[in-house]
Amino acid sequence: MSKRILVKESSFFDFIKSFFKAKSQGKEEKFIQTIKNYDPELADVWAKWNAASDKHLMSMKKYWLDKGNLKKAQDIQNIIDKYQ
Repeated sequence: MSKRILVKESSFFDFIKSFFKAKSQGKEEKFIQTIKNYDPELADVWAKWNAASDKHLMSMKKYWLDKGNLKKAQDIQNIIDKYQ
């Protein structure tokens, strides 16, 4: 059984930020593997959360592309340029 520790809320948010930073760099699998070395059960939770967030982000992307009628790459680039 792994040893559990109590963390402050700010530490938890820092942990989440570090996950999304790793995810933005395409290193979320390495992040999860590092956790797995210390706590396999927690790593499984992170892996499930990662899969669920990927699925949710893809559905949001599809929704916004369809809703905005953005079918072409140039349309998407025009929207990005408009709001920068």
